[in-house]
Amino acid sequence: MTEKHRTELQQHVARATEALQKIRVFDPDTIARRDELGAEFGFEASVEDAERLISLFGLIRPEVLPELPLSVIHNVSNHANNVLNLLEKFKDFSPATAQPSPTKKRNDLIDVLHAAYSNVFDAVANAILYSQSTAFSDEDLRNKMDEQFGSVLAAIEARKAEAEARVKEIDSAKKKAMGVLDAIQKASAEAAVSKEAVHFKGMADAHQKGAKRSLYAIGGGIFALFAFAIGSLFLHTCDTLVPGKAPTYETVQLGVSKFLMFAALTYGIILGVRVYLAHRHNEVVNRHRQIALMTYRALVEAAGDQANRDVVLTKAAESIFGAQPSGFNKGDGDEGKALSLVQVAPGLLKPPTGSNPP
Repeated sequence: MTEKHRTELQQHVARATEALQKIRVFDPDTIARRDELGAEFGFEASVEDAERLISLFGLIRPEVLPELPLSVIHNVSNHANNVLNLLEKFKDFSPATAQPSPTKKRNDLIDVLHAAYSNVFDAVANAILYSQSTAFSDEDLRNKMDEQFGSVLAAIEARKAEAEARVKEIDSAKKKAMGVLDAIQKASAEAAVSKEAVHFKGMADAHQKGAKRSLYAIGGGIFALFAFAIGSLFLHTCDTLVPGKAPTYETVQLGVSKFLMFAALTYGIILGVRVYLAHRHNEVVNRHRQIALMTYRALVEAAGDQANRDVVLTKAAESIFGAQPSGFNKGDGDEGKALSLVQVAPGLLKPPTGSNPP
């Protein structure tokens, strides 16, 4: 490179550097002038376009200008100065001097600034590309990539920890929900059992009332039998019933009638006793089933392990649904005998798992 070319390059670089420095420090908010010009003539809407233009020149590093061709340096310098001159026109605009149509002059400035971005970008794109491509060395790029990769890993670890915490919260909520569900199921089961016990209670009460009615009927029958027995002692004093012309026939007829009356009253009393015993038997059985349904839960909880609970539940079911002795039936016999603890729950005598025998 000759001295002349070197000098020419340095001059262009100096002018471009000066232009870049001026446009970088330019404050785009100064062109708004809302307080000065008001909403009608202010340029507040053009601040964003000015910022975009200034940001383009901010992407060009002055230190790379000597490495660019003269034509590219010249474009950077000329367009930077042109943009500065255009922005100064915004600062110098006055409705009083923009006659005869200040509104048109204002709108023209806004349109020119908006359209300038495309032209400036095309002119300085090569300078921006070269400046950004040489902004980082290989080592800088590697460090930057490592930094970004570390940030990504840290974000992944943070999300992983957050996910694990959420999973723990979900598991904890699930356990609590299962506990609540178990409690609800137990309460529902107990409520259902209590509800079923009400049916047996109703039957027991009904049979109790039937037994009372039968007892009253038996008392009435016995009273009628005794009254008829006493009355029959005095039948011979009644003139109507004294044997007449056929004493033997009339005597036999009267005796048979008295026998039939005694037999009917006696049979009624016996039938009433049977009905009474049946009511009493059913009352005791249903009362027993009611008590079994209301108390089996405590027996199950006291049984311990599952095997013992199964035994207790089996025996409870037999007590509820099987034939039970009441003391009012002739056939009670052996089925009324109580079962021993060994027969009911032989597993209760087994030592707990893991314990040593004495």
